[in-house]
Amino acid sequence: SKATYDFIIFCALSEERNAYEYTDCNVGESRIIKGLDCVEIDVGESKGLCIVPPRMGLVNMAITATKAIEYFQPKLVAISGICAGVQGSSNYLDVIVGNPCWEYEVGKRTEEKFKIEPYQISIDDDIQTELKKLSENNEILKYIKQDLYDQPLKNSIIKIAPIASGAAVVADKKVMDSILEQHRKLSGIEMEMSAVYSSARNSLSKPKFFGVKTVVDLGDTNKNDDYHETGCILSARFVVGYLKEYL
Repeated sequence: SKATYDFIIFCALSEERNAYEYTDCNVGESRIIKGLDCVEIDVGESKGLCIVPPRMGLVNMAITATKAIEYFQPKLVAISGICAGVQGSSNYLDVIVGNPCWEYEVGKRTEEKFKIEPYQISIDDDIQTELKKLSENNEILKYIKQDLYDQPLKNSIIKIAPIASGAAVVADKKVMDSILEQHRKLSGIEMEMSAVYSSARNSLSKPKFFGVKTVVDLGDTNKNDDYHETGCILSARFVVGYLKEYL
């Protein structure tokens, strides 16, 4: 018989999953279920799992998410963690709900240029309405920043904006600028969100889904780990805030 859960949260890295220790949820034991690296998480009466794939990246996340969704049949799927922000569109420690999301490396490379062939996936309208209401709630903003003291938190915000996914870590402004041409409102770049969206959208059980990531660098040569822990906590708290309010 299959074990079913109310929700599944995916994280690309263990440090992103460890951030749930700093949220209003009960974090249980680490278990291997059907070959998946799982930690049980309870939010109120809802029971779920937080799963990390064997390695970061689109392929590993797509395989892990597809297996988990088909086996556990969750009502809701989410992904949290950290991302690179787009200068001019986002700032350090902004919390971005990805809508729409797509893989920015799909297309054709010619001698002249790279011709993008984007397949964007959007969050369902009812979930987007709930996320918009939550993102505009000042109490949620205070909650996710509680007991965190990094300087950029003074002006950081929660917003719903486009996020693009790719197979490599970006630390080059020229590459960032080329990706920005794909959507004028692009705010974040990361490596797994579109895989989770695709797995959820194409699954037989059709769970609701969304992703949220915190900006910890601007994808240039100044890339470092200074805000990783805080960024992981901010996005994890937002996910838990949503689960408490709407699941």
